[in-house]
Amino acid sequence: LRAAALQKALDEGEAAHARALLDAEAARAASAGALERSLETLRAEFAEANTAQLAATEQHLVAGAQVQKERDVAQASVAKMGAASALHLTRLTEATERVAALEH
Repeated sequence: LRAAALQKALDEGEAAHARALLDAEAARAASAGALERSLETLRAEFAEANTAQLAATEQHLVAGAQVQKERDVAQASVAKMGAASALHLTRLTEATERVAALEH
């Protein structure tokens, strides 16, 4: 009788241990699933932020290119005005010299 009681206690202990192992495995699987979902959420948020940053950088580069283009146009205009002023000054000097020569 005593051997049967010991065997029953041993069987119940093994069953409880097996249930505890199954519960621990289920908890581990749930934790792994939650971690995977968290990682997926972080990946999606990172991809969204990265896309927004790339768009902002592209807009900045486009705006910079436009500013450079406007600078180039302004510099060309200033160069043309400088050349026209130099030509005007040369002609004015020549005319002044001709008038001075006529006066003498």
